[in-house]
Amino acid sequence: MPAESPGNNTHGHDGDKRRRDRRTSSLPRSRNISRQSKNAKNNKNATATTSSSSCRRGLRIFIGSANLGNALPDPDSLSAWLPHHGKIHHVLNPNVKSSSVVEGVSKESWNNVDIHGKIEVIAVGMQESVAGSNPLTATGLTALFTGTNIKERKSFTNALGDLGKPIDAARTKVTEMIGTQAEVGGTKKLKERVTSHVGEDYTMMAEYQQGEMVFYLFVRNDLTSISSVTGLQAHNCGIGSVMANKGGIATILTVGTTRLSFLSLHLAAGHGLKHYEERNSNMGEIIRGTHDPTLSVHHAFVFGDLNYRFSLAPSSTGPEPPEEDTRLVCQTIVDAEDWATMNKHDELGRALREKKILVGFQTHPIRTCPTYRCERKQGVHYDYERIPSHTDRILWKSVEETPRSVEALLYEPIPDFSTSDHKPVRGVFFLPNRPSLRLNPEKTILNLTLKGFKCTNLRPASNPLHSDVDTYLDFQLQPSILELKSNNKQRRGRTYTINSTDNPSWPKEDVKFQIDVSSKKEIHGAYLYIKCMNDNAVLGDSLLGTVVLDLEHIIRRSLGVIEWKDDVERHFLRSGKDVGKLFCGIDINWDKNRRPHQQPTRARGVRSKSRVKA
Repeated sequence: MPAESPGNNTHGHDGDKRRRDRRTSSLPRSRNISRQSKNAKNNKNATATTSSSSCRRGLRIFIGSANLGNALPDPDSLSAWLPHHGKIHHVLNPNVKSSSVVEGVSKESWNNVDIHGKIEVIAVGMQESVAGSNPLTATGLTALFTGTNIKERKSFTNALGDLGKPIDAARTKVTEMIGTQAEVGGTKKLKERVTSHVGEDYTMMAEYQQGEMVFYLFVRNDLTSISSVTGLQAHNCGIGSVMANKGGIATILTVGTTRLSFLSLHLAAGHGLKHYEERNSNMGEIIRGTHDPTLSVHHAFVFGDLNYRFSLAPSSTGPEPPEEDTRLVCQTIVDAEDWATMNKHDELGRALREKKILVGFQTHPIRTCPTYRCERKQGVHYDYERIPSHTDRILWKSVEETPRSVEALLYEPIPDFSTSDHKPVRGVFFLPNRPSLRLNPEKTILNLTLKGFKCTNLRPASNPLHSDVDTYLDFQLQPSILELKSNNKQRRGRTYTINSTDNPSWPKEDVKFQIDVSSKKEIHGAYLYIKCMNDNAVLGDSLLGTVVLDLEHIIRRSLGVIEWKDDVERHFLRSGKDVGKLFCGIDINWDKNRRPHQQPTRARGVRSKSRVKA
């Protein structure tokens, strides 16, 4: 959920601070941006979309993904794909094809989102971005072996060291072949063209190259003082998890108090069930290797050349028809523009339905032409040596389905992108601002009780015997400062352990928290994490799965009542996969008789150390 006012002065944004900010001081500013900042200073309800008082307020986010096919895109291709100087009407306008408009969105009104001015956040992920690269050239070897944070890069030798676990002999050989001052991966001209096209009214908050994968994140200049980037990292899943030709780049952007994650991917290629399962495995490996950025944010975006193909196999267990039969059927469907049938045979749709990847995420149903494999010219002309497929995709998720969840407005491929054998995709998303949080000065302490816990069908990561698991639940508030501390020093905030079952339950167990709700700043973006853990005294405890509850949403729902109750039914997630289910109840009541600085005397969440056999 976006902050109440992404660009307003309540977050400390003013002219003096902006001039002191290194990230923005070197960039020219237009009169329009300065005027907008001045308005924000004088109006606490100012928003990033100020062109029309009747428009909804919030963040507009552009996501672009392109497999460049190892060719530098020409200016016409970039103009067809990316919004010129961030202008939103270059993307949302009356000329947009109806098939590109997300279902439920009106092209006439764009659901009352402002289509004037400049987009707030632009995220761009590119694969096969090294022009002229192949595995037999020095540039190709560089791209395969390196992973670098470009802003911190000083030399090619340092860049190779960023890989984490390089093969020493290979690193030495590549360094000898290429030298120490090479532009890593040969993407300098690409960066220049993209940043010039996006324009000087944006600051590049994050840039990262991992082999042939490149990720750029731009934030409009007037929002940089309330924006920050954390968790910028990458993970390889090429040969031996060292080669960087496949993998992902992840980052978390905070704007105000809203946390957004971006995960740009390039998964395993190939047709057939074997490659389908490899892609699913890649997805989990990358999420795990980047410490699952989708769990610690309000809204998450996953995009890239995911390489999911058109498949006639009835399920992931087969049988698999001959590839030639699949090619002929696919060609017939594409020629007829029978996108409904195309959806039925889309591997990504199958993986989502079967909860094999990215549980809780959604993507736009197929309503347009496949993005691969195309001839390198304007328009869509397929090379039928490969089966046409929608390999390039964008997915999104909000932690809670509320009226303030992320809204997809537009999703489309770019037929006029002529320099690659892939057609890029782009999407425009809207995050409505939070309504004002009106706290009651008499309601400063919230008593939250979780009770009646039951877990079903838990699936450990490495143990095929699901029943041979010793389980407990662990609870954490984020930020932890919200929790009022007691004087009791015993273990708190977890259940006791239940042995040898994948369906544990704690019907009489209560876990209690006393929460300080006197500060809007701390409540905005607050979460409650429930982690299902495998208790192992020998090897150490391991995570089975995590459930995330939006604590701010819970507090908002309970503000107008004395007591509030609800039932929780959520999937445990691990590496984006469904690994079990949690059932429990929530009870909330308000303590009117004590201020937050008065410490509670009763311990909450104290658990016995005894173990109970299921």
